[in-house]
Amino acid sequence: RLGEGAEGMSNIVSAAREELTTIEANLSERQSAEALSEMITRATNLLNAEPVTESAAQTAYELLEDARMAGYDSSQVAFFYAKALNTIGQFADATHYANIAVEQSEGQPDRSGFFIQLGLAHKGNGNTDEAREAFNAAKEGSWSAWADHYLNEMDNAETEAGG
Repeated sequence: RLGEGAEGMSNIVSAAREELTTIEANLSERQSAEALSEMITRATNLLNAEPVTESAAQTAYELLEDARMAGYDSSQVAFFYAKALNTIGQFADATHYANIAVEQSEGQPDRSGFFIQLGLAHKGNGNTDEAREAFNAAKEGSWSAWADHYLNEMDNAETEAGG
């Protein structure tokens, strides 16, 4: 403020104000990014717990949605969206995110967890052929026991329905 009256100081004061504005904007952006990161971390921690309860999945989904509404790219956490949505029974949306997760996992050595979520989403939607295909793809990884479990579950349901 003192420099505003002095000749030649107005440029320095103006530059300082611009720098302050830039610093404040950067701080605000960093705080926003940290808040988003905390939401995503909390949501993924809830979904990594086993078993995932419907309540935990709902909370995780709400956190993911809050982050998405604040500008976070939801495709970066597509697997977790699929897991949350499968748990709370929103299979159509789960299918969308599970497909993204499968596509993004291309080239990874073990994609079985992604295929399990895709299979669950298809199964929930009543798409048994697609569910079987996804569960069979999951048999090639560490989630193979779950793939067998869900395939047996589907076989038993078909046997009961047919007999």
